[in-house]
Amino acid sequence: MESVIFRYLFFFTLLISYGNSNQIEKKQLSTLKFISGKMMIKTEPEGAKIDLNGIYQGQSPMLIKNLEIGAHNLTLYYPGYEKVDKIIILEDSTLVKIDKYLLAKTGNLRVLSEPIGAKVFIDNAFINYTPMDIPEMLVKKYYLRLELESYESVYDEIYIKENSRLTKMYTLESELGAIRIYMRPEGIKLKINKKNFLENSPEIVNLDLKEGRYELEFMKYGYQSIKRDISIKPNENQSIKIFLKKIPIGIPRSTAYGLLKVSSNDKGVKLKIKGIKEKFDLPLDYYDLKEGDYKIILYAKGKQKEVLDIKIERQKTTIIKANLKLKKKILDFLFN
Repeated sequence: MESVIFRYLFFFTLLISYGNSNQIEKKQLSTLKFISGKMMIKTEPEGAKIDLNGIYQGQSPMLIKNLEIGAHNLTLYYPGYEKVDKIIILEDSTLVKIDKYLLAKTGNLRVLSEPIGAKVFIDNAFINYTPMDIPEMLVKKYYLRLELESYESVYDEIYIKENSRLTKMYTLESELGAIRIYMRPEGIKLKINKKNFLENSPEIVNLDLKEGRYELEFMKYGYQSIKRDISIKPNENQSIKIFLKKIPIGIPRSTAYGLLKVSSNDKGVKLKIKGIKEKFDLPLDYYDLKEGDYKIILYAKGKQKEVLDIKIERQKTTIIKANLKLKKKILDFLFN
C-alpha cells in the first residue's frame, strides 16, 4: 500500500515540475519576442536606396522598426555615388541612428571650340566660355549646348565616367556670308533693307551678313542712286562693284522730283528744310526734292531768321534768292 502511494506522489511531483519548467520557458520566449530594435537612417544626399539583409526597404531618410536583436547587413546606394556596406548590431530596443555622407563618383570635363569664346550650357545652365575645364563632375549623363553669335548652336549628350578626363572639341559652323563692295566715288551713303548702315563709306567695304536676302541702296548727293538685291549664304564669299553716275546739273533724279536752288548775297547763310535732317550752306544748287509743299528756314549769325513756304513741281526748278535782315538791337527799339 505504501509503495502505491509513493508511486502516485512521484508521478504527481514530476507533473508539477514539468509544468513549472514549461511556464518558465514560455515566459522567457515571450520576453524575447517583445524585445525588438529600430534604426533611423539618414544620408547626404537624401534619397539613397536602403537594403537591409539583402531586402530593399526604401529611401533615406527612413525609420525602420521591429528589427530582431543582433547583427544586420546594411547597404546604401545612390546613382553617381560610392556604395556603402555596413554591419549594424542591435543590442536592445534603443534607437540606433545612422548618418552617412556618401562619397560622389566624379570625373573631369574639358570643352574646346573653334572659334573660341562660345557660351557653354550644361543641362540648360550657363557655365562659362570656351576653352574651359570643369573638375569633379558627378558621374552621369549631361546635355551640353554651345552658343556663339553668328554661328550655329551645337547640341550634344556627354557621359562622365568615374575618374575620367573627358575632352570635347567642337567646330562651329558660321551662319554668316561675306560680301566685299567696291564703291566709287568715296563718301557714298549705304542703306541695308532701307536702314542707314554707313553715312560716309570708304571705297572698299567688307560686310559679314547672316543668311538671307538683302536690299542694298547706294546714294550720294549729286549722283544717281543705285539699288542691288543680294542673297547671302553661310560661308560664301562674294563681291560687287558700284559706280555712281553724276546727275547732270538741272536734271532731277526722277520724273516725280523737282529741284531747289537757293542763293544769297549774305555770307554764312544756312538752310534747313522741314522734314529733312540735313542742314545746308548756301548756295544750294539743284537739290532734289519730291514734288509737294515745303517750309524752309534761312538763318545766319547776326541776321533775322526767315521762314518761307515753297512749292516743288515735277521736273522744274524752284529758285530762291535770300536777303536776310540784320537783327535789331535794343537801341533800335528805343529810338524807332
